Amino acid sequence: MTSRPHDPPQPHLVQNATSHGHGQVIQVAGDLHQSTHPACTPGPLPSLPREVSGFTGREDELRSLLREATEQCGATVVSVVDGMAGVGKTAFVIHAAHLLAKHFPDGQLFLRLHAHTPGQRPVDSSELLASLLTLHGVPAQLIPAHLDARSALWRAQLSGKKTLIVLDDAVDSAQIEPLLPGTGNCLALVTSRRRLLALDNATSITLAPLPTEQGVRLLHQLAHRTPEPSELASAAGMVRQCGNLPLAIAVLAGRLAHHPKWSITQLAANFAAARDRLSELRVPGRAVAAAFDLSYAALPPEQRRLFRSLSSHIGPDFDAYATAALNNIRVEQARHGLELLYADHLIDELTPGRFRMHDLIRAYAEDRRKAEDTPATRCRSLDRLLDYYQGATAEADWFLRQCHHGSSPPGGTRIGHLPQNRDEALAWMRRERATLIACIDFARAQSDDARVVTLTASMAVFLRHDGPWPHVASLHRAAVAAARRCGAQRAEAHASYELACARAAIGDYQEAVQLHERALAWYQGAHDTHGAATTLRELGRMRSATSDYPAAARLQEQALSAFRSIGDRRCQAVTLGALGRVRDMTGDLSAAAALQEQALTLCREARDQAGEAVALHDLGRVWSAMGDHAQGAELLEQALVHHQRVGDQGGEATVLSSLGRTRRQLGNHEAAALALTRARQLASALGDVHGEANAVYGLGRVRSESGDLGAAAQLILESAALFRTLGDRLGQANAAHAVGRVGAAAGDISMAREQLSRAAAMFRALGDTEREAAVLRSMERLLTT
Repeated sequence: MTSRPHDPPQPHLVQNATSHGHGQVIQVAGDLHQSTHPACTPGPLPSLPREVSGFTGREDELRSLLREATEQCGATVVSVVDGMAGVGKTAFVIHAAHLLAKHFPDGQLFLRLHAHTPGQRPVDSSELLASLLTLHGVPAQLIPAHLDARSALWRAQLSGKKTLIVLDDAVDSAQIEPLLPGTGNCLALVTSRRRLLALDNATSITLAPLPTEQGVRLLHQLAHRTPEPSELASAAGMVRQCGNLPLAIAVLAGRLAHHPKWSITQLAANFAAARDRLSELRVPGRAVAAAFDLSYAALPPEQRRLFRSLSSHIGPDFDAYATAALNNIRVEQARHGLELLYADHLIDELTPGRFRMHDLIRAYAEDRRKAEDTPATRCRSLDRLLDYYQGATAEADWFLRQCHHGSSPPGGTRIGHLPQNRDEALAWMRRERATLIACIDFARAQSDDARVVTLTASMAVFLRHDGPWPHVASLHRAAVAAARRCGAQRAEAHASYELACARAAIGDYQEAVQLHERALAWYQGAHDTHGAATTLRELGRMRSATSDYPAAARLQEQALSAFRSIGDRRCQAVTLGALGRVRDMTGDLSAAAALQEQALTLCREARDQAGEAVALHDLGRVWSAMGDHAQGAELLEQALVHHQRVGDQGGEATVLSSLGRTRRQLGNHEAAALALTRARQLASALGDVHGEANAVYGLGRVRSESGDLGAAAQLILESAALFRTLGDRLGQANAAHAVGRVGAAAGDISMAREQLSRAAAMFRALGDTEREAAVLRSMERLLTT
């Protein structure tokens, strides 16, 4: 079973983007370098954004791109689409990608790189590669530290696959190069405002403004107007005054669509008289500014204020709650205002209720805000937004924590209680992840150390749940430094605890132990029994993970005694389970069963269904180890139901792996293989390397007993490699023993002798005399056959 941190000490201090393209609303898969994904939300690669409705024009460019992408068999194709802002690059590549998707069955991936997103730094290629590799199933512990190594590993993951990758809004060739596939049948579509001349072996398509005829067609199509011969000249003139830019055309078409009594001739006249106010945005052409000015002038005063305020939002997208906080209004007012702005094509709707401003429109709104709102007004608005996210994060965190100690949700948002349960809290955190990280970055830039510490602490449980661990570690390291500057020792101890958990997950046990010991010293000095006990328990888990079972047992016993002294029954149950697993690993099965029974009783008394599932699993394993496989299977099946009820896929994977082992011991190989295959799928999707290793090892044992010795050896050796990356010596020893037995059964005496000798030495080094004796018996049988 994979060790995970639980119940950190409580501190006292405290994906998406869109582009208008040629004017259509475009939903984009997400910003994986900060996303909810994967390691953020594990699972299949994100799909393409939805197709652009009513795509117009670009026939020649599209024909050229499709020919280039489909005629070069066996080679990776890189096509760069460049052009000025608002010319429709994103819409073009999304439309092309949908036409090409059938040629790339291994997946389509859309990544926005934020070269020109106001308020956001461009995506760092190294950070993005870490998230992509995690999303692709590479464990955090195996992700290299350096950019070149990450790029090589990413290309290895894509090798032999047919994958389409869209890299939208690139900064330059240096940002793009590490993200590109190597050899194979992949396609990379890149958009950039720059000509990426340094990008080797790439074809380039430059999108110019639309021909006037296509621009007029786009205007009529988006405005839902049937062309009138008398208005064609006015429409053509208006398109030309827009600089033939699709973005500006779409804004004007939106005005026509929502004002059916307006004539194109009338709008063209008003548009021609509008002033230019976007020249400072470095967008060529007066008509872009005029289009935005015209839409802005048509808004009532309260809508103008709302529109201006959205330029202050820190993250990539927003909802009615954040809008209400910015404007100090009710959520219902904010929701209505957002719908009106959406109808006027001034914001885009990513998903129901979540919106984003196009880069140019956001820049325009920021310009209007500076011109019309005082600095004090802007500062108060931003403070309200940060306070809202801080309060809402604290609410969500309350539900994610496993131990509430009888407290109530903090209710700090002042505009409505967002999460109502753990599932809603987790979903909210995932939606807002990029914005919350941006809030922390903003607070750091403003030297607001107290807010950095508070926000990071409130995200800690969520970050432990979703990772990715290298990024989590960097956040907590910054929080440690901020707490130290504040002189907030308790918060510093908490941040050190969280940083230790992140470093342990990466596999850096040395720093993790040092950080935990530092936190432990503070908790003990401050007579914080709960904080000290929690840290002792995590130190015990680390000792167990590195097979130092005597030290692990001592630490867990100390933690258990401390939790008993303060009457924390739920934490007692967690610690009893951890101690029981140590006893199980050292072969003291009767003691392990007694400890797991105690843990189960405490969880049932507390009505802790998640804890009960863990205790049932551990108890089922012990019963099976004692030889009562039927009783073990019954307990494991109960645990599986509990994990499925609470939606814990990690726990479900762990139980399925154990259930597969027990079913194998009962002789039901088919059912065992089904359980273990599902366990492997879940663990791989979650990035749980221990879980995947255990499932693969179990499948190898099933194949061995089923007579498929070749597949068995391959699977067990695969599990040994996974255990080796984790530093799990017991897992490696068990795998060596199993491969040795497979080799003996297959008649490969040389392999059998080598693997059994290795297993015996490993068990001897671990002090596991019982398992060493079992290996020696296997060697004796090998020598006598």
